[in-house]
Parts: sequence; structure tokens; C-alpha cells
Amino acid sequence: MSAGTAIAPWQRVLEEHTYARARVRLAELCLTAGKPELTKSERTEALADDVPAPAFQRWRERVWVKRARSLLRELGEGPVSAPPSPHEPG
Repeated sequence: MSAGTAIAPWQRVLEEHTYARARVRLAELCLTAGKPELTKSERTEALADDVPAPAFQRWRERVWVKRARSLLRELGEGPVSAPPSPHEPG
């Protein structure tokens, strides 16, 4: 399956859900398919969704958030620091 044909199923998943995995996989596929504008928007959404997430969800999706940050660096947008979590004592 090519990157172009693999994009549609992930987009359908994201129509109803906000899974970090789906967002990051879609961003990676968009990058492979030469669609950097979609790559950036999906990666940004994955990182933005992580901030207000409950602690258990942040733990479960940490691998995908890490991949989103890695993808950001790959796109040459510089280092990404994790925003402070409102759920953790500062």
C-alpha cells in the first residue's frame, strides 16, 4: 500500500477520534507522500492534545507524543520542549 492510499483510513479514524497514534501515523504518511502542510498540522494537533490529557492517557500515548516531537525536529522546526502538565504538581 502506498503512502497516498494509506492516508485515507487514518483520516477516517480521526474524524471520530483524537488518538495520538492516528495523528502521528497520518503525519508520517503525509511526510512520505510529500504533503508537509498536513504533516505539520497533524503533528501540532498530537502535541496540543497531550497538554490537557489526564495522566493515564499521557502515559499511554507517550510513545506517540515522543514520535511527534521527533517528527518536528525532522521537519527542521527546532527542538520541542514539553509544555507543563496541569495535572502534575509543579
